[in-house]
Amino acid sequence: MNLLARLLPPRRQWDNPLFRSQVRLIKWGDSWGRMHDGTLYWALHVALLIFGTWLVFMLFLRYIAYSANSFPQTWMLVYSQNFWVAATGASLLTSLVVDFRSITAGMPVISEEIVSGRYELIRLTSISPVDVIVAKYAVARVRAWRTTARLMWARALLAVFGLVLIAWQWFTTGVGSTVFDLLYAGAALVVGTCGAVVFVLEPYWRMKALTALGVAISARALSGVSAPLASGLALLAFWWLELVLIVTLALLFSTASLWMLASQLAVLVCMPVVIAGFGAVIYGFYSGIQHASLRHAAFRLALLER
Repeated sequence: MNLLARLLPPRRQWDNPLFRSQVRLIKWGDSWGRMHDGTLYWALHVALLIFGTWLVFMLFLRYIAYSANSFPQTWMLVYSQNFWVAATGASLLTSLVVDFRSITAGMPVISEEIVSGRYELIRLTSISPVDVIVAKYAVARVRAWRTTARLMWARALLAVFGLVLIAWQWFTTGVGSTVFDLLYAGAALVVGTCGAVVFVLEPYWRMKALTALGVAISARALSGVSAPLASGLALLAFWWLELVLIVTLALLFSTASLWMLASQLAVLVCMPVVIAGFGAVIYGFYSGIQHASLRHAAFRLALLER
């Protein structure tokens, strides 16, 4: 099955009139096929941006900034490693853009219906509050998808670039001739792959959690002043909880590293498990926020039915 299709709202969602009434106004989301194809085009845009930036800075350093100096044979590897570090840091900072876009994408989806009076018409139909939440949550995800997909593509390309740099480093310096060196190199690739999967999927998990939080705020804060204020406070609380989680994981990782460094065999065996466990904790954190927010939004709409 196409892995990209698993990240998008299901095709049948576009047959839902409540969902379609709002999603048709989004230029990349008026149909499932257009959203799918647009996501692939965004991958090309991101690839051109990353490769173009790498090439421009490389040419500038090689032929303009240091044209009179002699470069060592490994300068291209060192430059590419520094570029990867800078680009990865930029992708982490770009998560803040995803945060703002995700929570603002969910904020108006229900409050607009209630304030305008359209929700009174929805209540006259057989559509349950849960179905309303499902449709509105899907609309919020579509609104936030372009920003999220571009960041995911950027991280995927950087992850591949990072693995290429690791292999490049090995071929340049030599992996080693012993069996243990080869096992250690293979374990490093496994750890890098596990970390890359978490690195790429984290914006998607983050987007789903924050759009759900925006939907919950939309079901509760209806005035023009309270909604932005509530979303700002909710975003600050989200960042605080995330910081606590990161610090806790860092402490656990440092403790585990001290134990594993006592034996190289322990590093080979346990490091992939540790990385996968941390990924599961991060996913559980975002998933918990998502489900709690959607349940709260459904509860608020159920109160309006009384």
